[in-house]
Amino acid sequence: MAKTPNMTFHKAVTCLLVLFFGILSLPIIGQINIKAGYSFSLVHDDAIDQLVDEVNQANDYEHNLKNLRWMHGFDVGLRFKSGPHALELSYLGGYRHLLGTNPNPGGGSDIKDKLIFDTESFGLGYQLSDNHFGMGAELQYQFYYTKAKLTLPDQSFKDIQKMWATKLYLMVILEGSGSVTAVIEPYYILPTKGYDPQPLQHFMETTINPTNNKWTRFGLSFLFYNGFQ
Repeated sequence: MAKTPNMTFHKAVTCLLVLFFGILSLPIIGQINIKAGYSFSLVHDDAIDQLVDEVNQANDYEHNLKNLRWMHGFDVGLRFKSGPHALELSYLGGYRHLLGTNPNPGGGSDIKDKLIFDTESFGLGYQLSDNHFGMGAELQYQFYYTKAKLTLPDQSFKDIQKMWATKLYLMVILEGSGSVTAVIEPYYILPTKGYDPQPLQHFMETTINPTNNKWTRFGLSFLFYNGFQ
């Protein structure tokens, strides 16, 4: 019997939680830190660019949909640190919405069409750091949410895709005041498979020949960790 997406998600999350809290139960001297911050990342997909160009031409917007080039979102987590070694359970979000508008011939508010791209990643990783620099690697389970909201006609669309990914990152650690430390974290994310644009293509009725491209991302997070480091 084929496994449902929900079963896959539950198993992935259960595996990450069991590994994290299983290691916490070991007799290791360390401390738990809370991570909170914000992230910006670069993303590019030729298939999405082609789709956006065709939608712009078909609707002749006064203000066109822009291409998908970057995303932003919260970066939060829980870290168990013992000496230079640490294990981190994290959440990384990425969000971007593209807006096309035309004047309303009947007056009132503009006619607006939206394409919304949203990624959510849950990860478990290992981190090695000293007082000034660090590095880490993380296994992620990702969700790709794609939404469309059209005005004329009034239609909406939602698609969810799931996949594993690897995140690699460096850390520049800045001395904070008291028990808070600031971190600048450049990172690179490599998914295991490509994003499938066909569901969105079918809804938008475009004629492009879509290809599945991996959403590899270079990003930068600005983070704060509580607790003594």
